[in-house]
Parts: sequence; C-alpha cells; structure tokens
Amino acid sequence: MRGFLNLSVKFQILISMAALAFSAIAAVLLVTQTYSFDAIRYVSVEQAREQAYRYANSVSEQLNTPAEAVRSTASALKGMVDVGKPDREVAGGIITELLRQHPGIVGSGTVWEPNAFDGADSSNANVAGSDDDGRFVPYFYRDVSGKVAFEPLVGFETPGDGDWWLVPRDERRETIVEPYVYPVNNIDVLMTTISAPIFEGAPGSKVIGGVTVDLALETLQGIIDQISVPEGSMATLISEGGYVVAHSDSGRVGENITDIDPAFSPVLESIGNGDVFGR
Repeated sequence: MRGFLNLSVKFQILISMAALAFSAIAAVLLVTQTYSFDAIRYVSVEQAREQAYRYANSVSEQLNTPAEAVRSTASALKGMVDVGKPDREVAGGIITELLRQHPGIVGSGTVWEPNAFDGADSSNANVAGSDDDGRFVPYFYRDVSGKVAFEPLVGFETPGDGDWWLVPRDERRETIVEPYVYPVNNIDVLMTTISAPIFEGAPGSKVIGGVTVDLALETLQGIIDQISVPEGSMATLISEGGYVVAHSDSGRVGENITDIDPAFSPVLESIGNGDVFGR
C-alpha cells in the first residue's frame, strides 16, 4: 500500500483504471459464459421439443390408421343392424378384409350384447364365432400359416382383462388400453387394443356392441430408433400409465418410466393433463 501511495497521482489513476478494467472484463466474461450456457441450453431444449413433436406426429399416424379402421368397421356393422339386414357371415367378411388391409393389426373382433346383433342368439349357440349362448362375439386373427382364422372371444365381461369392451360399453367412448405382452403364434408381442363402441342410436346413446383391434407396437420402436440423441440422453415413448412402449434402449420396453428414473414421476401427471413436460 505504501509503495502505491508513493507513486504519482497519474500512475495511481492508471493502475486503478486498469484494475477496474480487468474487473469489468472478468464480469463481462462471466456474463458471456453464463449467457452462452443459457443460450445453448435453450437451443438444445427447443431442438429436443421440435423432435418430440415431429416424432409424436409419426406415432399418432401409426395409431390413427387402425383407430380409423375400428371406427369405419363399427359404422359398417351398425349400418347392417340399422337397415334390418344383419348377417354374421358378412360381418365376419368385413373384419377379415380389415385384417388383410392392415398387416400391423394382429387381430380384430366384434362383441354384441345378447340378441343385439340379429336377435338370433338361440339358433347360433356354439356356432363358429358365437359363444355357448349364441352371442355374436367373433375374433379374427392370422394363424401360423398367415391364414385368417376365427374363434369366439372370451373373458370380455371380466374387469381388467375385458376392459377393452367394458370401458367403451360403460363409458360410451373409444378406448385404447395400456400396452401388454401377448404370445402370438408362440412369440411374445408387445401390443395394445383399440376399441370403438357401437351405439343403438346416436353417439352417446346405449351401447349395443363394439369393434376391437389388437395392434402390434413394434413399428413404434422403429420410429424411436430414428431419433438422434446426444450421448447420455434417451428418447422414449410412454403410455398414459407410464409404461415404456419404445425406448432408445429397447431393453427398457415394458418397464415403468418411474422405475427407470423416479425423477420422471411428474411426467405422468403432465401426460394425464395433456401438458408438455420439460426439465
């Protein structure tokens, strides 16, 4: 300090200004570095968000096609009933054609309340595509050879296993169930079920039947595999219940996202509310 005081006033001012300048430079560098980090983070988040929207649209397209097929089939079967010309064989032909046009659909069926289709349950007991009481409940699928076969649906009145029918019937709305693994020709396949109700009258009226499709989800893994993510990052497609439908690490498929990382618990709430999640 004494040396500093012994300097001329001119030099004292110069040294003070230099110190102030260095301080200013340090402050500018700090602000610039902070700004650069924030800018990079913002750009990264926006790029990730843009990718998420783009690939979400691809996923929607994959699900919208079979969903439209379910709706159109339900409308066709309802039309048969409305004009008084229900035909079980023709209905089966319509569903068989649905399978032929949509290779990604594993199987499809229709279920009707007792005597709601043609009023002829009693004469169709144990007939192919009908249950022991003659209720019209055929399910069509591809056998090992690829040929379309069919058999009566079972378990559709059991809560849980039958939610694909009970939910649209009781809540009068279309339904897509949580992904599940089911053996198809002795091979475990991740799939989901999309169902549409058939109303007696206008939409929202009494439900008298429904159409359902089982959709293999392996194509969705292909969409996720296309996403380029930085090292240490992940791309994942999760269901409303938090189950992983597709993931950058395919070994994670079928797990719950909260088991992979508990920090993602808020994701489920965001999904339920239809909100965008970011962290």
